[in-house]
Amino acid sequence: MSDLMNDLRYALRRFFKNPAITAAIIFPLALGIGTTTAIFSLVNGILLRPLPYSQPDRLVRVWLWKGLHQKGVFLALKDGKSSLENVAAFTSDSGFNLSEVGPPERLDGSAVSTDLFSVLGVNAEFGRTLRTGEDRPGQDGVVIISHALWQQRFGADPGIIGRRIKVNDESREVVGVMPMDFHFPSRDTRIWVPLRIDPNDVIGLWALSSVNMIGRLRPGATPEQARAEVLAAGPGILKAFPWKLPDFTGEGTNVVALQQYLIGDSKPRLLILLGAAFSLLLITCINVANLLLAAAVNRQRQIAVRAVLGAGRWRITKQLLTESLLLAVISTGLGILLAMASLSLLRAFLPPDTPRLAEVNIDLNVLAFSAGLAVLTTLIFGLIPALQASSTELQQVLRDGSPRSGMGPGRGRLASAFVIGELAVAVVLVATSLLLVKSLWRLSQVDPGFSSSNVLAARITPIDSLCDEPAKCTQLYDELLLRLSGLPGVQGVAAVNDLPLSGSSTPMALVVQDHPLPPEVEPPAAQMLVVTPGYLSTMKIPLLQGRNFVDADRTDGTHPVLVNKTLARKFWSSEQSAIGKRIKPPYPKEWWTIVGVVNDVKTDGLEVDPGPQFYLPYGGFATLPTMTLVVRSEGDATRVAGDLRGIVSSIDPNLPVSDIRTVERVASESMTTRRSTMILLTVFAVLAFLLGAIGIYSVTSYSVSWRTHEIGLRMALGAQKGSVLWLFMRQGLVLMLFGVAVGVAGTIGLTRILRGLLYGISPSDPQTLVLVLILFAAVCLLAVVMPARRAANVDPMIALRTEV
Repeated sequence: MSDLMNDLRYALRRFFKNPAITAAIIFPLALGIGTTTAIFSLVNGILLRPLPYSQPDRLVRVWLWKGLHQKGVFLALKDGKSSLENVAAFTSDSGFNLSEVGPPERLDGSAVSTDLFSVLGVNAEFGRTLRTGEDRPGQDGVVIISHALWQQRFGADPGIIGRRIKVNDESREVVGVMPMDFHFPSRDTRIWVPLRIDPNDVIGLWALSSVNMIGRLRPGATPEQARAEVLAAGPGILKAFPWKLPDFTGEGTNVVALQQYLIGDSKPRLLILLGAAFSLLLITCINVANLLLAAAVNRQRQIAVRAVLGAGRWRITKQLLTESLLLAVISTGLGILLAMASLSLLRAFLPPDTPRLAEVNIDLNVLAFSAGLAVLTTLIFGLIPALQASSTELQQVLRDGSPRSGMGPGRGRLASAFVIGELAVAVVLVATSLLLVKSLWRLSQVDPGFSSSNVLAARITPIDSLCDEPAKCTQLYDELLLRLSGLPGVQGVAAVNDLPLSGSSTPMALVVQDHPLPPEVEPPAAQMLVVTPGYLSTMKIPLLQGRNFVDADRTDGTHPVLVNKTLARKFWSSEQSAIGKRIKPPYPKEWWTIVGVVNDVKTDGLEVDPGPQFYLPYGGFATLPTMTLVVRSEGDATRVAGDLRGIVSSIDPNLPVSDIRTVERVASESMTTRRSTMILLTVFAVLAFLLGAIGIYSVTSYSVSWRTHEIGLRMALGAQKGSVLWLFMRQGLVLMLFGVAVGVAGTIGLTRILRGLLYGISPSDPQTLVLVLILFAAVCLLAVVMPARRAANVDPMIALRTEV
């Protein structure tokens, strides 16, 4: 301990004596440790931290038959559980209109079975959760609200419990407020109501319902056991249906850990970002190691004197490692502060739908990770320089009296190996970043099938009961579209159930006339789009064949339908027109006649090819309560937003308007995940690129320093400046070529990982790799030229006199 304290005091004196070198070590290390800690905070909060529920490792997500989850299926599975201790059901796409205490508002919510909260193992912060029997008709007039809604809408009123509020035009009693950190099934959920289950409603139980299911495993049970039992229960549940289902229905059963389900496809992207952060930290450590190797040149005599006075090699190594550890601890402290400052930026920067983003913070796991980084960085940048410095040839140093006498080509080769390693890592980061930039550019050039410029979208969500009489729904939207079309500068208005590129779709199985399928084959699914007649012209979707909808189509009983190009090609050849052919869902008897073929429109993202789509005219046999208005104007589309709100309020003051945004913003948001990944990797790549250039500069400069005597001797014997210049330029270029070659090989080796992040290009894209080679050649050339010119300008007499 006495030696340690002495070493720490000595290290601090050295740091204050050499502030420039100390800062050159601490601040890059703090940057590397800070970025790595910030990214690890994301990985820890999203991937590693257990879910905030009781015994979360026992929670599972249950799928039965590709998500064919009617309420009756849920009840049958709940009664037949074995490996599953309990099963709960919930809806994930419900919306509720809150029309009290302020302007009407559309809120995300969920209809849940009464035992959902007990399955999750959570209790209300105030009040209670649902009780048994509150899912029955006449007893389900209760509601639970989130902590955020309680604060924002009700002013954190402590008397909220027992108060009645109007939800979807229905009076409900508030029985509970959930804790602040409870977010299920999504971070935006604000309301929970009982999932209404009426045992006497056969249609409601087995047809007109769709729920999601989660379960809690019994102690010792595994998801694989539960999956086998759920799969075995499938045939019995199928027999409980009031009607016979097709043979393909029983496919697609699965049971997975709930945490795995919630993470989704975020894991690969987060691990790539963590790998990039570690790579940047590694490059930083290599640069610091090179700096310490160079600094050790000036400490040779001091170390030799200490050895002569009796200090052993381990004692000298320990003192040098103590200096490195102290540098790492200071850098780690600054890095944690940097991580804390950047974490809020990361939360704002990442896509809002990133799972568990609200749970990301600096906790004990992150602090332990940072402490581990301090030890790791000490070993990486401190151990080898310490061992090298402690192996000083004492007699030679003391005899020659030169601080450079002990620093020969062997240590130069070690520094060169460090630079090759950091250049290789930098090449991988830069190449990956350029590939993502090129991929995103290509994605932005993809034709979405419509024109998004100058179009405003707004979601209209009347209560579901409005469409119990379809004529009322039709009248509401007719009046809205008529009044909007009269606004100055408006070029077109329409309504659609699913907005392009929004990621939402309404799939429906189709039966195609003259294309019969065997009973065991599942009918093809297509996206159903319900639109008003002006939709195609408003969105500028090309009509390829036939005609558009007209107002009479919704009342004349002919059931016209438009199909997209993909659906038409799937069933009819290019020589055989789809016009006049007929399709329909499996159950209704009426056939729909195809009257037009339209262009494909992207729905789930620019990178996803659109599947079969068909369009139905709004009104009559296709009437939905919730629709999205689209308004095309001459100039800035956002200027229409205020008038749109005013028109809706004048028609129905209790009708909420939500998701007001331009369609251009919708298109941009569809690339948010790719864009955020690309920008973060680009930041790492730029830093790695600069650090790689600094590394090759430092090695060349170090080589010039310890070879000054040799340079003077060469020039005294007649060597020209050009040959000396080329000698050092060649050294730097060789390092660059080796580093780039290893880095390119590493980039190509990451093909499997990168393929899922790229669009339209290969990880071995030759143009990108050539550009990387040119970039690194240019920057390395600049990094080599300056010390090489300094070497070529050495005065032979001064160099020789200095070394005598």
